[in-house]
Amino acid sequence: MREYSVNVNEVNPSSASYFELLAYNLHNDKIGKTSSALRDFLSALTGVRNDNFYTFNDIERKIDLKSMLKEFINLQKDLNPSVYSHS
Repeated sequence: MREYSVNVNEVNPSSASYFELLAYNLHNDKIGKTSSALRDFLSALTGVRNDNFYTFNDIERKIDLKSMLKEFINLQKDLNPSVYSHS
């Protein structure tokens, strides 16, 4: 078993591993900076692209959370346009 240590203040959401992003989002929810960052991250991770699925072989691969969340939001807007319309 491998142990990971993450300093959430040094995580770059544009280039972070799965564990770094889990810690980063959980920390932001815990301190009240966000209310659902962890849930949104996990939803985006599974809902945007199949290539974002992690196995033990690539758990340290860096991904761009900001781009992934933007893509997830756009996908949600396409699927539910009435929810996101401001007219």
